[in-house]
Amino acid sequence: MRWKRSAYPAILCYVLFAAPAWGQWISTTSPSGGSVNSFAILGDKLFAGTQEIGVLVSTDRGLNWVSASALLSQTHITALATCGVDLYAGTFYAQIYRSTDSGTTWALLNTGAYDEVRAFAAVGDTIFAATGLSGVLRSTNGGDTWTRASTGITSEYVNDFCMLGTVLYAAGDGIYRSTNGGNTWQPFDAGLTDSGAFSLATVGSNLFVATQTGIFVSKGGASWHRATSLLPPYQVSANTLLPIGGDLIVGSFYGIFVTSDDGETWNAKNEEMSDSTSICRLMTDNTNLFAGTYYGAEQGIWRRPLSEMIGPAAVSQPSTAKHELRTYPNPFSLSTNISVTLEKSGYADLTVVNLLGVEVTKIFSGELTAGEHTFIWNPVGLPDGMYECLIRTNGRIEKLPLMLAR
Repeated sequence: MRWKRSAYPAILCYVLFAAPAWGQWISTTSPSGGSVNSFAILGDKLFAGTQEIGVLVSTDRGLNWVSASALLSQTHITALATCGVDLYAGTFYAQIYRSTDSGTTWALLNTGAYDEVRAFAAVGDTIFAATGLSGVLRSTNGGDTWTRASTGITSEYVNDFCMLGTVLYAAGDGIYRSTNGGNTWQPFDAGLTDSGAFSLATVGSNLFVATQTGIFVSKGGASWHRATSLLPPYQVSANTLLPIGGDLIVGSFYGIFVTSDDGETWNAKNEEMSDSTSICRLMTDNTNLFAGTYYGAEQGIWRRPLSEMIGPAAVSQPSTAKHELRTYPNPFSLSTNISVTLEKSGYADLTVVNLLGVEVTKIFSGELTAGEHTFIWNPVGLPDGMYECLIRTNGRIEKLPLMLAR
């Protein structure tokens, strides 16, 4: 059976509601534009794609939003992404636009797509587009030309992408993975009992997927199992997954929930929102969390400090433990040395993420002995800007900001 994602997906999972602590969601001054379907960050600007009024932009950390839709003939925006210094917008009507001036103007690209553009993935200088009836499209020249890159994917419905190390994953009528830049794809669905997959996310070496019947997790490449199988029957319809450090934030038709233990327990984070607020898309700038909603009384863009969502430890500066994690040089232009010192031997996962919390490089994953270890990160194909280096080892997570400035 084939599943096509609609504006109102029905995904059922079960969560355990913990008593929420008081926090503060702020409804921003975004103009009414129906559902907020997508977000992107480019430099110091935040962008939001809406159902009715095109692309919005904020230059004050998301408090105020104005139109950035000049020359957009279609304003039903379903996907946004950045690749290098360019901004891309996909529409419900099978179009992809590119802006080379941070959303001031837009140019329509010739893609050959003939259905909704649902998601993008930028991998180095290559950009992928997930579509409703055209499978996966790929461009290696900044969007000037696009080709089909769906060999091995049995369905034309593709809803989302994510990277785990050097492997690209796609969600649609099942999960697929490519180890050669999208040239070919292989099914990755052992243990997955639902073929309708909508959203993907990685937390460390674990891969999560939101499906028609709940959230599943594959730990370290193992078979899928349900992340909510042991929880009591509270019904949630999950629409979007956002990983931040060791936490996973879920946006649903019943608000926002957070898990810090791979889905064993969940905490509701809906203060200032009603329990029926429908969340369509989530984004973070590493300081605040942004929630875009579906149609309704509370439609628009909401903002909340990230530290209130996942705890100060998850967003604080790196530990002051001596030589736990350090980089040099930093800022850097070509490559940087990353030094890790462990007090005891153990499994270590060393990654680099961008400002959206998306993993861009898996530097090391495996056993390390006690003592100092040095790795070299050479970010070929990645745009200038801020990144974070994360080390997960011996039950701890340490992070350090990195600045790439060529």
